[in-house]
Amino acid sequence: MSFTVGSAVPYYLNREFRYSQNPFTLSPYRRLDIGFSKVFIGPESKYKPKGILKGIGKAWLSLEVFNLANFQNTISYQWVKDLNNNIFGVPEYLTSRRLNIRLHIEI
Repeated sequence: MSFTVGSAVPYYLNREFRYSQNPFTLSPYRRLDIGFSKVFIGPESKYKPKGILKGIGKAWLSLEVFNLANFQNTISYQWVKDLNNNIFGVPEYLTSRRLNIRLHIEI
């Protein structure tokens, strides 16, 4: 299990805004990951492979869930200017929850 937290970071449109009193800030970064694994064949397991599986030295299955709480983390902003020269920041988000299943076999 892994829980990562990052504080709000100032984000500047250009050099002129860098020294302003109210810098634009990104939202805090939060992420919760969890993973499980099970050894099916190997020194740690009680199962002894037979037949076709006899050549396998070690095998395990792992399941990982990334961004378990499905936090919407902003990585940056795409800056858009309208006809009146007003500038707006459109957030660009990182990936949402992801599931990873892996079967690892060593011969």
